[in-house]
Amino acid sequence: MKPKYHTLHELIDMIDEPNRTISHRFLTDNGELFEKARGSNHNHQAWAGGYLDHLRETMNISTVIYPSLNNVRPLSFSLSDSLLVLYLHDLEKPWRYTTGADGSWQVNPELADKKTQVEPFLRKKNRRLWICFNT
Repeated sequence: MKPKYHTLHELIDMIDEPNRTISHRFLTDNGELFEKARGSNHNHQAWAGGYLDHLRETMNISTVIYPSLNNVRPLSFSLSDSLLVLYLHDLEKPWRYTTGADGSWQVNPELADKKTQVEPFLRKKNRRLWICFNT
């Protein structure tokens, strides 16, 4: 049987509470920004809206791979955990890349350095989200 290719909302629905509600709210609150964001600056899904395409693609891959791996050996995390991590794995990208006056994609100078700027940004964003991690 061919696996279903899920929408992003269906994938978020597979995340356990309370993170499901938080994730849906985060998507709704930032939808306009996310719809314009690229999946990357040049490597993958590097088009406007590519960020959401990238999330949907990686999360769908997890729904296919997770059950197979878990059948081979019990995994120490759930499908819900995997989906949450994939949903958040590029969280900075919609804010990190901006459109310049000439329409080109540029790195936001406030988030240019991953260690000194992006990591603190992500910690601050997570505190606002109230995402609950198991470990």
